[in-house]
Amino acid sequence: MKNLQKRLVKLKDVSCNQLGEGQCKVTVSLICGRKTHIGERTGPDEADYRVMLAALSTIDALRSITKDSLQMELLFVERQQLELIGREVVMVLIDIRNGEDIRPATGACQVRGDVIETAARAVLDATNRVVEHCLK
Repeated sequence: MKNLQKRLVKLKDVSCNQLGEGQCKVTVSLICGRKTHIGERTGPDEADYRVMLAALSTIDALRSITKDSLQMELLFVERQQLELIGREVVMVLIDIRNGEDIRPATGACQVRGDVIETAARAVLDATNRVVEHCLK
């Protein structure tokens, strides 16, 4: 029998709503257990900013899940076209602080549809092991 790992934190929904005057609000909903945790950020309604807002919203929802026991700082988020393999990815670098311990976490996700959802998934890729360890 295979040992299949079940994720404690799952992506439920990602949305981007225009607020007018060139602004938008990105909302990320995560499920942990039976509770939904939401992170929201507002900013310029431009492609690169929406990607950053999605990453930051995901971090905010993760902070809610961990009850701020982990401090997470987004250091880098970028869409990149990998010419060699002909694919686009979103990559993130996040500093995760647990007490005095600081560790960098990297994550990536291939763009297959909505790029802001991809950014949220890249953050989860970077943080899932640390966050899930904190919740067990």
